[in-house]
Amino acid sequence: SFNITMSLICNYNNGWHDDILNDGTDLNWSHQIENCDGTMALRQYWDFRTLNSGIPPHGVIGCRCSSSAISVGSVAGLEGVPQISPESVAFELSDHEKYPFFGRVRSIDGVIAF
Repeated sequence: SFNITMSLICNYNNGWHDDILNDGTDLNWSHQIENCDGTMALRQYWDFRTLNSGIPPHGVIGCRCSSSAISVGSVAGLEGVPQISPESVAFELSDHEKYPFFGRVRSIDGVIAF
C-alpha cells in the first residue's frame, strides 16, 4: 500500500532505499478517500495545507474522480501546485488556462490512443 511504501522510504535505517533521501529531506503525505465528492476532496486538501502550517503541498497525486479533481485542481492551480490524476477523464480538465498545473495519466472521455 501507499502508506507502507512511504514509511519504508522515510525510514533511513531499514536498508530499503536509504540513499534516496539521505540529505535530511522529510516527506509528508496524506492518504485520503474523497468518495468522488468534490467538496470533500477540497476540504481534505485544505486540511492537509492547514496541518502543514498553511503551506501548500509540493504536489498532489490524485484525485481519482473528475469531480474531485476539478475542485482540487481549481485551488491547487491558483497556488501553483502540480496535480497528477490517475483516473480523471473530464474534458474540462484539459483547459490549460483554468487548470495550468493539472496532468493526467488516462485520456479524456471519448478519446482512445493506440
